Amino acid sequence: MSFTSKSDHCNLFYAVDTLQPSGRFFFSAAAIVMAWITIPTILARISDPIVVAFNMLIMLAMIYLVAAAWLNRTVLHVTRDKISLRQRPIPMPLPLGWTAWTANIKQVIVRTVAGTTSSYEIWVLFKNGDSLELLDLGELDDADVASQIERQIETFLHIEDDDTLNDVRENKHVPGV
Repeated sequence: MSFTSKSDHCNLFYAVDTLQPSGRFFFSAAAIVMAWITIPTILARISDPIVVAFNMLIMLAMIYLVAAAWLNRTVLHVTRDKISLRQRPIPMPLPLGWTAWTANIKQVIVRTVAGTTSSYEIWVLFKNGDSLELLDLGELDDADVASQIERQIETFLHIEDDDTLNDVRENKHVPGV
């Protein structure tokens, strides 16, 4: 798991790996299986241009997805006016990112995800009661880092911290998340 942050007086940036290593290996294995199936099909039907073109498109799509799985990072960009999440550097065909106005944010919280080891997610609670996951820190099992990110975003956006909502500090489930 890789995590970086950067800030200046107008922006906060957080970047984490889009997929954890297990997801990367899954995409890689799927690409190998698809190549194992596709290449013999192309060779057996080399005289049929439609079959060859279709199978080549499948192989190119798999190469693209594997490259995105290995290279992409989830980038959270916070400005005074809005907060956005994008996948970079390889654009994904599906709209995986979003943007929200910071004026609608009530609180930023840290949520513990229980499993074989604990991991942490950063969530935003909106004034209308909706909630949205900002970052899944995956294998980063350090509550202090998660709490630091939460505090930095709240300080940057001038949001008063409400410790009763953070299950990392209270070790409880957060309602509505």
